[in-house]
Amino acid sequence: MKLKGRVVTIAAGLMGLMIFILIFGPKVLLPFYTDFLTEGDPGQHYYGWLLFREAPWQPMVGMMNTADHPYSVSVIFTDSIPLCAVFFKLFRAFLPKTFQYFGLWGLFCFVMQGILSERILARYVKNPVLRLIDTSFLIFIPAFVRRVFWHTAVSSHWIILLALYLFLSDADRVQGVSAKKRTLMIALRWGLTGVLCASVHIYLLGICAFIIVFSALRTWYEQRGLLRALLIIVSFGTASVFPLWILGGFSSGMSSGAPGLGYYSFNLLGFFIPERWSLFMPEIPYYAEGQTEGFSYLGLGLIVLVFAALYAGIRKKIWERPAVGFGIGLFVFSLLFSLSTEVSAGRHLLWMYDIGSAGFIRSAWEVFRSTGRFAWIPMYLLIFGAFAVLGQENVLNTKTSMEKIVMVLTISCLVLQIVDLYPGISDKGRSIREAQPAMEVLDAPIWEELAESGKYRHIVFMNKDLLMQNEQYAFANYAAMNGMTINDFNFARAFDLHTREIAEDSARHPSEDTIYIFTMAQQNMLDNFELTYYAYDGYFIGLKECKD
Repeated sequence: MKLKGRVVTIAAGLMGLMIFILIFGPKVLLPFYTDFLTEGDPGQHYYGWLLFREAPWQPMVGMMNTADHPYSVSVIFTDSIPLCAVFFKLFRAFLPKTFQYFGLWGLFCFVMQGILSERILARYVKNPVLRLIDTSFLIFIPAFVRRVFWHTAVSSHWIILLALYLFLSDADRVQGVSAKKRTLMIALRWGLTGVLCASVHIYLLGICAFIIVFSALRTWYEQRGLLRALLIIVSFGTASVFPLWILGGFSSGMSSGAPGLGYYSFNLLGFFIPERWSLFMPEIPYYAEGQTEGFSYLGLGLIVLVFAALYAGIRKKIWERPAVGFGIGLFVFSLLFSLSTEVSAGRHLLWMYDIGSAGFIRSAWEVFRSTGRFAWIPMYLLIFGAFAVLGQENVLNTKTSMEKIVMVLTISCLVLQIVDLYPGISDKGRSIREAQPAMEVLDAPIWEELAESGKYRHIVFMNKDLLMQNEQYAFANYAAMNGMTINDFNFARAFDLHTREIAEDSARHPSEDTIYIFTMAQQNMLDNFELTYYAYDGYFIGLKECKD
């Protein structure tokens, strides 16, 4: 990369940093600030990390026995960004009790979103100013911004961009590098991408798998190298299996799939459904509420640019180029997967098909039940394709007026884009900046007394499902802060074990180091167990013997 190219790339990363600060503010970067992580899915991620941090190390480094004691589960299933969780656990002796890394990861995602967007655009948009303007569209993309601090691991769209960059650059010829060495380099890059996917979020693994398949097909077609194509796929697959294994992804007793296939699908009008992120576009209802998982609104500025690029691309017959053909194939197949078994447009179901008899296919598909997320592939292909058509070198010739026309059009659309997205961006930023501390649930003195006694090491919920989510998080925080375990948590997948029956069996043979938690609705169960009970904060606390 030449010096000028490096400067533009650094500028793109800095632009991502500045946009992050403008939206969320700097406070989220403070490791001890957690107010924005105590509710909903962010609470699952943060308290899952706290429980993982306190768990003793196991041979499978991602396993913890603090969230479903006496069994173990992988930190993968709390969506706590396993790569970060394992890394920071190495330094747990030096970390304060209250510590979060999600703010830093969010900032990192914005910086990498800018850098990798610019690197992809550099292949087609030679004007550095126009390239930075185009990059800003991709940093502001709603599907990316909305996920940050909601599903922070899934907001790592830069990994998808990395896979798209490899898809586009695999066919490049590098002077002075033999074909064999080039193949090994490509295989290594895809292997590292597989490691990243598996150690950040499993959905990224599925999304990038689509991209690598078409990258391999392109390699096979253009280079007539079947072995080279297979090597790329094998390197990605095998490299991703190792982190899944070492993180305990195959050892947790979790269901691999989950119900909701079709409910969490992509809507055919999804690129135009704003979900209150637009100042101008009308609201279009979904067929199913779960389709919000496939939220991929482009923004009005990008919509205008995409249609302008489609017009220009049709005139230039860009589909006749091999690279474009494979891109179209990737677009179509990923879109079909995202639509799932229930194809809809707006509130209308167009058709559905039953794959109930195809057990293996359904089971594999249900691993990625939120298929709407796979629409991010065609979304990014549309955006990069539009910028490539409008910014290609033979169009942007400084000796003509076309460069000025495209520049004015792009700047105008960027202004339109920001104005259009202002409601969504401002609401997103405000929800994080103005987040309130978690409400105190366990404020009776007895909780501090039990912790300070040093006698208790375990908390057993007699029925976790009777607890509100904020109550579950309060107990998880209490356990993590006081070196205790809990027997159940809010995981991303269903636990195959019968935790309620196991809890009742434990209470029938109580241990002196265990606190048994009953809700008021379970009062009729108290006589079934030989425990001493105390009523505080809306719970019955069962102990084997009277507290001192």
